[in-house]
Amino acid sequence: SFMELHKLFENQYKKLEEISEQVDEGEMPLSSYTIIHSNSKLTPEQKRQVVGWSDQLLAEMKAKYPADSLIRKK
Repeated sequence: SFMELHKLFENQYKKLEEISEQVDEGEMPLSSYTIIHSNSKLTPEQKRQVVGWSDQLLAEMKAKYPADSLIRKK
């Protein structure tokens, strides 16, 4: 249904925002994870790539769908 599709877009958009923000701020991967898996730490270039990827998808969604279909209403 339309409402399910709308909710899917909202969820995808929110997750992409969270990915970008958390990677950019160094919150991901979690430090508790990188203690055990030291090779999982992201280099500055890898961080730029992940943030760039998520930001690109956000921009594509903004260009393709109406803004009110992407932002979760409170």
